[in-house]
Amino acid sequence: MSLSRSVASYFFLVIYLLGVNMFAQLNSPLVKATQKMPNYREGKGQGMIDKVHLIKFHPLGLADPLETNLTLGYERKWHKSWAAGIEFGKILYSRKFAEAIKNRGTLYRPYIRYYVGKNKNQFLEMEFHYKVANNGMYDFLAKDVVNNIPSYTQLQNFTIRKRAYGMHFKYGLIQNIANHKLFLEENVGFGFRYRKIDLPNEPNSVYRVRSGFSTTSIPSNSRDEEIPLPIFNMALKLVYKVN
Repeated sequence: MSLSRSVASYFFLVIYLLGVNMFAQLNSPLVKATQKMPNYREGKGQGMIDKVHLIKFHPLGLADPLETNLTLGYERKWHKSWAAGIEFGKILYSRKFAEAIKNRGTLYRPYIRYYVGKNKNQFLEMEFHYKVANNGMYDFLAKDVVNNIPSYTQLQNFTIRKRAYGMHFKYGLIQNIANHKLFLEENVGFGFRYRKIDLPNEPNSVYRVRSGFSTTSIPSNSRDEEIPLPIFNMALKLVYKVN
């Protein structure tokens, strides 16, 4: 299966699972019946609105065809409606540059969340996103560049560093799947990101990326996107309630 078909299949799977689960939560007679349970805060039921510690895992990150990653999260609820948390991810493999011989990177997503609904099983979230990815290369690098004209090229090892940062705004649902200890969380949202790309520790150098009939130049100094890029995101997470 080609990479483009793998990417399309991955995103179709995410959209399908999100749609099915959100529709089920909002329309299922069983879910509507469980939403009528007494409030946990009053000691008459079990739900998600008490002050708890939550551990999160992103299973689909391991199946991401573009950037395979292992991402875990922690959330602390200090109020029946308010919570804060952070997610940390390790990029295990990236296919952003086909010539890369080594890929590594990390991502950080601190957030603040406000739970809504009768049983506090829906939420609104504001999240800060930061990601840095280093792609190890072994290729020809243009050196001593003046006015975009190199003095010579050299076959060597070097790194392409990509950084992205921005804000996301999300809406999501949480569904109990096992004894009010294990939950499934789904969310969708939008936001914006600024992106930077450079060649660290390679002064006055340029790497030319060939893609079909076009060529993109990556300079040694950081190149910033002047206009933030719009982002649409979605996620499925497994959530474990510690206490």
